[in-house]
This record gives sequence, C-alpha cells and structure tokens, in this order.
Amino acid sequence: TLIFPFLTMGCSGTGSNDQKTKTITVIDGYLHNAIICIDRNKNSNCEVIEELALKTNELGHIQVNLADAQYPIIAKAQAGSTYDSDQLTPLTKSYELIAPADSDYITPYTTLAFLNNISLQSLAEQFDFNYVAISNDYVKDKQDEPQLAHLIARAITPMIDSEILNNNISELN
Repeated sequence: TLIFPFLTMGCSGTGSNDQKTKTITVIDGYLHNAIICIDRNKNSNCEVIEELALKTNELGHIQVNLADAQYPIIAKAQAGSTYDSDQLTPLTKSYELIAPADSDYITPYTTLAFLNNISLQSLAEQFDFNYVAISNDYVKDKQDEPQLAHLIARAITPMIDSEILNNNISELN
C-alpha cells in the first residue's frame, strides 16, 4: 500500500514538468557550458537578470520554461569556458548567438535571420541555403546538405561579435 502513492507522485511530477519546459539546442557545433539569457525586454542584450542559472550541456541542450520560450533567447559562448563539439579545447573567442521566440535551435543561421529582421525561411531563400538543413540539427544529420550547413556555420561563427548589438550585418551577410 505504500508503493502506490510513491508511483503516483513520480508519474504526476514527470508529466507536469514535461508540459512546462522545452529543450533548446545551441549549435555551431554543440555548445557546452554556454550561458543562456531570456531576452524578456527584447533589447538584444544579455543582461545579468536575464541569465538562467543552468548552462548548456555537452549536446548544447538546455531546458527552458515555456513562458520563457516566448521571448528571444541569447546564447553566450565564452572564451575559456564554453566548448564547441567541433573542437577539443575551450573557445578562444567569445560570441553571442540569438534566436527569435519559440525557436528550438540557436545557431549562426538564427542569428543572421534575427539580425536581418527576416525569418529563417527568408534567410534560406536569400542565400540559397537548404531551409531544412539550417533549421534542424545539422551536426547530428550526416546527409550532405546538413553537413554543408555545418561547414558554413563554422565559417560564419568567427565573424560573430561578442555582443549581438555590435555585429556588422553587411559583413556577416
């Protein structure tokens, strides 16, 4: 008789948690130990009060409350403490990536689309990218087009500034 209440508690807790959060993935390669900011005031600036307590895991994943997912999300990759799965050592240059509200991924592509004030679909059309390849996990997908998207992202990232607002849009484009 004691086991049943514990099983019930465990099941209800898990179910309600799944409905209140979503997983967001931060990718150049997978960024581990990146700081995540919920841009609640929508000023494209990662302020200390907007930082989440947890950082991304080794697959670039972070759990975000559904309420927070309604805002743009900034990922701060920090030199010396953030790791990119494409490299064995910590990053040597800091940069920020951003994605609009309700995104599942934060990537150099979501950053370019955000900075150009266009959708990811429009970015794909403008630069002749495969939309499916740049809008999904191009690190995990080993097909040709996602792998090309990964290579292009790796070429874009070194040009991204340490603060979103400091980026030179025309240079990035």
